[in-house]
Amino acid sequence: MEAGGSSSSRGTGTGEFTVYGLTQNDDKQLVDSTIPFRGSVVRIIRVSKEEDVIGTSTAFLVFRGEKRSLFLTCDHNFMKKKMGEVIRFSNGDKKNYPVEKILYRDGARDLLLFSVKGDVPENPCVEFSTDKIEQHDKVVIVGHTTPSLPLGRNGELVPVLVNQPGLYRGRISTTFIREDIQKYYEKITYNFPVAGESVGGAPLFRDGKVIGVHLARDGRNGRSDAVSARTVLQVLREWLGVGEDSQATIKELLQIVYDKIKPKVPNVELPSYRKKLRSESEKEEGCSSNQDRDT
Repeated sequence: MEAGGSSSSRGTGTGEFTVYGLTQNDDKQLVDSTIPFRGSVVRIIRVSKEEDVIGTSTAFLVFRGEKRSLFLTCDHNFMKKKMGEVIRFSNGDKKNYPVEKILYRDGARDLLLFSVKGDVPENPCVEFSTDKIEQHDKVVIVGHTTPSLPLGRNGELVPVLVNQPGLYRGRISTTFIREDIQKYYEKITYNFPVAGESVGGAPLFRDGKVIGVHLARDGRNGRSDAVSARTVLQVLREWLGVGEDSQATIKELLQIVYDKIKPKVPNVELPSYRKKLRSESEKEEGCSSNQDRDT
């Protein structure tokens, strides 16, 4: 079993055990499908002035260029402004790469795109799928957990940075599309628990492609949520102003983003209606929500 993976199992009546509704063969296929992209899932680390770790979360590589690379995560993983965050790859060298700039954030749909300047490890960018999501689809989350253990001088809890990301697998329980103040917001729900903290911002894979960004776990009912890749596509369309009838893929839109910031990384001004959405969202949730956030 991979680090942080699900462990609950039951018999099928045929002598084969299942893990959260997955057969052993299902489980192996899910695990194997993430192998090429595990190195692209990074840990975000925020430290104090004394260089103590005070917060961690997860992001993943979506575009790699000559001068900088782009990473996607959740908006709630960052404070209202950048606070000296760094990222760290799971390659064992413990090298920190400073977050260069928050390029765009959508508080209402909890998505954030940031850049890291310079050469980063040559891991492949994840591939997105905006195909229809069906109930009972087999999925797996790849995310960095940061458990707190009593390792301090007086037994105080200290965050432990596990080297490798954990794998959490199961099935989709439902999808939910809400169309109110947002033009488009699709939330994916799955009932298998995501164990451990700091997993928010992790990619949700189906058949080796990312179909969503994990948001949080609701501790009251064990349900976990993600925002879909189709929502990511819509957010990029709105930001870049390309129109909803555009046939450009997420990868192509990220290329446009990268081309726009080649000379410099500008302060991206949110459209007025997006500012209103963020303001309303922050009033409702503050820096966190009633959910037990994974960050």
